[in-house]
Amino acid sequence: MKIIITEEQLQMIVEKWSNKYKRSINCNNPKGFSQRAHCQGRKKRLKESEMDDGYDMEKIKKGLKILSQISETFGEFIPLQFKLYGYQIKRGGGLKIMVLFIDVDSEDGVYDPPSGILYDISQQLLEIFQMIGIRDERYMNPAYDFKFNKRPLDNIKIV
Repeated sequence: MKIIITEEQLQMIVEKWSNKYKRSINCNNPKGFSQRAHCQGRKKRLKESEMDDGYDMEKIKKGLKILSQISETFGEFIPLQFKLYGYQIKRGGGLKIMVLFIDVDSEDGVYDPPSGILYDISQQLLEIFQMIGIRDERYMNPAYDFKFNKRPLDNIKIV
């Protein structure tokens, strides 16, 4: 006699908690050891996903904050705020590039800097990334591309 087990049944045997139950757990107030362990694992997975493909999102945000603090030095002497909207990781030809979509705001609202200033801002941001330890200038690694005040509609991870 041959017993046939479907993949769904096998999943139920291996995992006793359903996905619905896992989503219903309040990690701000877990009940018991098992739920606490589940929440710790969820928190760890979330933290690992923030370091997407070796890119440290917290340090990238810190770099943008530093850039905002020194923004008056760019050409027009207008204080600017740089905020990470989202990112995309592009791969091709053995190269991996993180495209950062950055909103640039001034006190008057959205600021659209001239292209010459955008180049200076990009170079300054790369230097900041090098100073805080998330980019090695000798190997140009990791590679970044910056898009200011542009929002694509597909394949972007919103931050």
